[in-house]
Amino acid sequence: MKLAGVWETADYFSKTASEINRTLALSAIAVIWVFKSDSPQGPHVAHEFLWPGICALIALTLDLAQYVWGEAAWRRFGLRIEKRKQQLGSAFVDDFLAPSWMNYPTTAFFWAKILFVALSYCLLLRVLISRLLE
Repeated sequence: MKLAGVWETADYFSKTASEINRTLALSAIAVIWVFKSDSPQGPHVAHEFLWPGICALIALTLDLAQYVWGEAAWRRFGLRIEKRKQQLGSAFVDDFLAPSWMNYPTTAFFWAKILFVALSYCLLLRVLISRLLE
């Protein structure tokens, strides 16, 4: 296996994990919505569902942040490379390394969003189990 194949495999699993994580976060919000109560002022979500919902929303926000940071960082890097290409002309070598720090925030957002979905589900399960035992 070549290094490019390793990165392709990692990208596949990262993309799949992100899709599943996003679905789980939205599903947590849907479960919370199922347990809402109607009042004259409109739908009301019980206080005990507040933290599971907040964690799911944070996870979705981190999901967006991961892709926004990744796009912005790689676009900026690409523009710098294009500028260098214009300056060097035919002397430009189209083989370079991206700085490793560029992916650190993306990786941090990736693991944080998974952590927040897991936390959301732990809190949600705690609420649901306590309601079942009432």
